[in-house]
Amino acid sequence: MKYSAYTALIKNGNTTVGFIMLVENGRTGKFEIDMGILGKHRGKGYGSQALAQLKQIILNNSEKLDIEIETKIVNEAAIRSVMKNGFELYRQS
Repeated sequence: MKYSAYTALIKNGNTTVGFIMLVENGRTGKFEIDMGILGKHRGKGYGSQALAQLKQIILNNSEKLDIEIETKIVNEAAIRSVMKNGFELYRQS
């Protein structure tokens, strides 16, 4: 089973404010994006910016990938960021 994972730190200058990763789910073959921003840095657009950059890297450097991003329905900021970057909401739980 092939398995790939790519992780990047999200930084503001020399300060790490979070992470973003692209992980291949070996069971489904889909790629999943996971991201986290440290509490005191939330609401400043870091996650949305990182997601936009990752999306551009994927579009420029690979064939079409089946990508999923999962977030809790109560995480309104994450949902806005995901939708702002052109991803579609297809299931809520």
